Amino acid sequence: MEQDALRTLNADRSIMILPADKGRSTVVLDKSEYLRKANTQLDDRHAYLRLPKVHNHGAPLRPIISLSGTPTFNLAKWLFRRLNCLTSDSDTTVRLTAHFLERLRGLHLKANEVMVSFDVTSLFTSIPQSLAIETVGDLPENRYDEVINKPKQGHLIQLLTFCLKTYFTFEGTVFEQIKGTRMGSPLSGLIDKAVLQK
Repeated sequence: MEQDALRTLNADRSIMILPADKGRSTVVLDKSEYLRKANTQLDDRHAYLRLPKVHNHGAPLRPIISLSGTPTFNLAKWLFRRLNCLTSDSDTTVRLTAHFLERLRGLHLKANEVMVSFDVTSLFTSIPQSLAIETVGDLPENRYDEVINKPKQGHLIQLLTFCLKTYFTFEGTVFEQIKGTRMGSPLSGLIDKAVLQK
């Protein structure tokens, strides 16, 4: 009987069933009320910077959490310098449009060849954090020399895991980003590029 009630509640699309932040309890909210509260919170320009994605139809907004001044910002910059070897010798990516155009100059396609370009929708927020950590964990030894670089690879994994945890406050409430990498982190572009190359 209790299982039937839970199934009925879970199937009801007009409500949201969420764990409370304290006390190991469950909260049931009207979905429209939940969405109103969430939108009110995320409209705070001090917590999020929303940039229009002009290259996508309808210019949807992209939430960005500023990391400047946060406890992990300098650590993320330091890790970026240490982990840059993940993607630095890639022949499948370019940093600047001018570099891309230079590589295209003189390229001749055969009659049976076609040039394509791929765009990943919401790349930063779609890569699971576990995959980001796994990618760095699989870093080949020839790309990261533990003799030259002081921190061992295991330590880098611990620091990366710490940097991927994103907490932010909105009107006194603490939130955690639980999916993807942060748009505002020095590490995100490097991690996402490494995952795509994997």
